[in-house]
Amino acid sequence: MTTVAATGERRVDAGTWTDRLQTIVIDGKSYLQRTQIATFKRKNGQVGATTETINVFDPNTLAPISRRFTQHIASTGKNSIDETTFVGDALTTKSTSSGKTTVTTSRSKTRAFDFYGGVYALLWVALPLRPGFSATFPSYGETDAAKVTTVAYHVVGTETIADGAEGSVKTWRIECNSDIGPLTYWVSDKTPYIIRMVYKDRTTGTTWTLTRIAVS
Repeated sequence: MTTVAATGERRVDAGTWTDRLQTIVIDGKSYLQRTQIATFKRKNGQVGATTETINVFDPNTLAPISRRFTQHIASTGKNSIDETTFVGDALTTKSTSSGKTTVTTSRSKTRAFDFYGGVYALLWVALPLRPGFSATFPSYGETDAAKVTTVAYHVVGTETIADGAEGSVKTWRIECNSDIGPLTYWVSDKTPYIIRMVYKDRTTGTTWTLTRIAVS
């Protein structure tokens, strides 16, 4: 991960981001599980925080089954876990922080995908991409899962980009002016799909660039 702050300060090694997509079986039924682990570094190179996001969703409809977000802050030793399960239009979130656990249950007026909860570009890969293609879909919120907003995106076209794992890869360039800030993804038609991402935080003005360096 490389970052450029609103002040122009650039950090080449701001951390790492790993992704894994696998098939799992729950009660005899197959689902897809996406696990993303991120490590964020301070300016001195030490790890400041780590996060893990686990999304489970239907492989045919991409309807969300569950979301688990774990965060560890190195400076304070604080750990927090948020677990959300989706059953129809009902959402149950279990949050644990500082030894305290709260459980909230709510209903959404609209059933949605879990774009902001971590599925992101995997939703786009599942659709029939072509140059000029635009679409919208509903997504549950990142911090407030029960809040549903519309995600709009546009396929700019194809681009062959440099790739640390394979040298170069033909990708689809997809742009999205999301609730959290402008997102641009470069995705391929084969695994691991997500090759590059550029994101500008709407709140801080920091631009995050994620480029692939290896495939395992």
